[in-house]
Amino acid sequence: MKPMNTNLKARFYPEEVPIFNNEPSTEKFEIVINDIFNKGVVSKKGFTKGDLLFKFAGNVQYHQTLYTLQLKTGVYIEDPYFMGRVLHSCEPNSFVNMETQEFYALQDINVGDYVTIDYLETEDMLFQSFQCACGSTDCKGYIIGRNTKKQCYKCEKIKVEVLDWP
Repeated sequence: MKPMNTNLKARFYPEEVPIFNNEPSTEKFEIVINDIFNKGVVSKKGFTKGDLLFKFAGNVQYHQTLYTLQLKTGVYIEDPYFMGRVLHSCEPNSFVNMETQEFYALQDINVGDYVTIDYLETEDMLFQSFQCACGSTDCKGYIIGRNTKKQCYKCEKIKVEVLDWP
């Protein structure tokens, strides 16, 4: 079966990555640079809660990078072209199914909205922890990973106890 997206100019992925169904396209998304968040994925079309946003491609590997999401303990999928540019929010508008490598809308997403996920849903420990700037009233503060007893809420000195991490 031939993939639906065959417009090579609309791709985020290089030509060595085979075209696949539901891959992100420049017709639906753009990657923008922001002074606060660096690069992020912004929607160029509206999506409704429950919609499939995109499927991503990536290399399965046993080391973490800035552009990986965790598939399972010690196993990561790296996609520096698109998925790795999706930003974190403590109140995300999408979620990722790591088994199928698909992103879905958790709520309606409008044109111009950043596509966001909660990194604590996929990462035991982040490759690089950071002070969240999502602006949510329920912001978790310093984002470290889900294998911490608690996140560091707007602290100056970070003291974290890691659970089940070698």
